[in-house]
Amino acid sequence: MAMVELGPAAQRMADLIQGVPDELLVRPTPCPDYTLGDLVDHISGFTLAFTAAAKKDTSGMTSGRASGDASRLGDDWRTRIPRDLAALADAWRDPAAWSGMTKAGGIDLPGELAGIIALDELVVHGWDVARASGQGFDQDRESLEAVHGFVKQFSGSGQEAAREGLFGPEVPVPDDASLLDRIIGLTGRDPGWSLIDSSTVPDTQERSMDWKLELVAVPVTDVDRAKDFYTGKAGFNADHDHIVSDDIRFVQLTPPGSACSIAFGKGVTDVAPGSAQGLQMVVDDIEAARAELIGRGVEASEIQDFPWGRFVFFSDPDGNGWAVQELPARD
Repeated sequence: MAMVELGPAAQRMADLIQGVPDELLVRPTPCPDYTLGDLVDHISGFTLAFTAAAKKDTSGMTSGRASGDASRLGDDWRTRIPRDLAALADAWRDPAAWSGMTKAGGIDLPGELAGIIALDELVVHGWDVARASGQGFDQDRESLEAVHGFVKQFSGSGQEAAREGLFGPEVPVPDDASLLDRIIGLTGRDPGWSLIDSSTVPDTQERSMDWKLELVAVPVTDVDRAKDFYTGKAGFNADHDHIVSDDIRFVQLTPPGSACSIAFGKGVTDVAPGSAQGLQMVVDDIEAARAELIGRGVEASEIQDFPWGRFVFFSDPDGNGWAVQELPARD
């Protein structure tokens, strides 16, 4: 097996990692057991493990599989992981990395096979990150052809045992599917996966009713302080404020024009104040929205631009995190 340059795939992954804001780390991914934060941590782990494998360093980093746990990311992951990815690509430029035996995931295997597995991880998990975070994904042809040759050997009837622990059941794709989509299907993923998976939504004619999200509980410490913030600074409308008993007070507020409200109070939720993250509103004009928030005294972030829209972030006095999004123009 000839050497393959890992640089383009590693750089693409680094770009994707740097494009993930903290607020999206709780999102699901095409990997059923991983949130986006878990997946990013897994990428960090396999990057170090396969760098060690290239150097034939069979000590701790290569002795087990790289699990994923977002709680281990730390504060520097957005700069640390791209730096480690560059080191990974550089390690596999050494011809010695592709010869002899090494170890990865606790398994002894030929260096050339370890190199292709590293490339497979970069390409497939790069696609996972892109889908989960709403970023675009493309990859160079040489990397795709190398990965396709690797995953295809596990396809077809009788390969179920060989796929065990590597990939899920194959997902059929059209005969004219792109090379990337064929790879994704062979690794047990649906190339059409999205955060809102249309395949799980019944046809309109089959629906018995609409299911509308209309209320989200937000955990706060001081009810009056929170109400003052959301009505006085964030501009929410005050719908209800009912004291039911000494143990229950229910406050409901609604952002202007929203069909979904928030609720907080006493006896409303048992989760820790400030633990609600990723709450999101959509506006037509992010610059005007930020100016309005700043004008009312909200400590709103600078506008941040992503492929999936323009964002401003802020938190309430308890630390519950909000995002305000202006959607990108549709083609």
